[in-house]
Amino acid sequence: MIQLKQVSKRYGDIVALDQIDLSVQDGECVVLIGPSGCGKSTLLRSINRLVDLDEGEILVNGQNISNYKAEDLRRQLGYCIQGVGLFPHLSVYDNIAIVPQLLKWDKTRIIDRIDTLMDLTGLPKTYLTKKPHELSGGEAQRVGVCRALAADPSILLMDEPFGAVDPMTREQIQLAFRKIQHELKKTVLFVTHDMEEAILLADRIAIMHKGKILSLQTPGGLVKGKQDAFVNEFIGADYPLRLLKRYTLSDLEVIKVDQDSSKIPLSSLNEFSTTKEILSEILQSGSQEIMIQKQDKSKVIITYDALIELLRKVLNNEIV
Repeated sequence: MIQLKQVSKRYGDIVALDQIDLSVQDGECVVLIGPSGCGKSTLLRSINRLVDLDEGEILVNGQNISNYKAEDLRRQLGYCIQGVGLFPHLSVYDNIAIVPQLLKWDKTRIIDRIDTLMDLTGLPKTYLTKKPHELSGGEAQRVGVCRALAADPSILLMDEPFGAVDPMTREQIQLAFRKIQHELKKTVLFVTHDMEEAILLADRIAIMHKGKILSLQTPGGLVKGKQDAFVNEFIGADYPLRLLKRYTLSDLEVIKVDQDSSKIPLSSLNEFSTTKEILSEILQSGSQEIMIQKQDKSKVIITYDALIELLRKVLNNEIV
């Protein structure tokens, strides 16, 4: 658990953090988002003592961070940044193994942990001998996630970790991280400037502006018209539609069909397609429904009304 109590930080006349109160519960992913200079990265860096506070206190798992030596604190926290920060002269294996080695793990335990993380992130184990310059941007980001998770920290701090890769690779990594978080249930504080990334990954979204948290809500709780003027402008009028990227076929009420009973054309989408993609295909088809074949070869019909009902439930917090 992470707790920030009345946290403030100033740089001369500039207020970077203004009496911030925030709690991130065990196993929760809270995403910080806001315009450049709003204080989100400063807030994140204050937790691992890369930034010293002027006022307030921060507790990590119930302990005030000022009671730790900075290096001891940082070894307990996974930290992943946009530039990845891999050591260029070290192999992938050695980059991932750094913190476990500092914590005096035995070699067998380190090897087992790295094998597990390579499987989780979808990286071939043959990559362990490669150097960072031999990796693509997306592969390097995955190694960065492995390194952040290497010592099995309960808390992850992530500062725009997927921001330096192309959009297609970024989406693949986002989905991989979402799967990892679903399995591991780490306590995550995640900084981004991308609202769709926040919608996809967050249990709660904190919108920051001028050093303050103006709104802290579930993705569905950020409803247009229920926030202040800045938040309404920041999330945009199309926000409810953007929520559809968070959900897939499994979140919809579908109609099961017999193999030969429907004349509805079969869509190229699958059960892992987002509801945003499903809505787009329905609108392009000129119909009120499409049919999708699942991995088990069964077929289901998804209607426009089912998508609207999903949105209603999300906006009413009936679905998180």
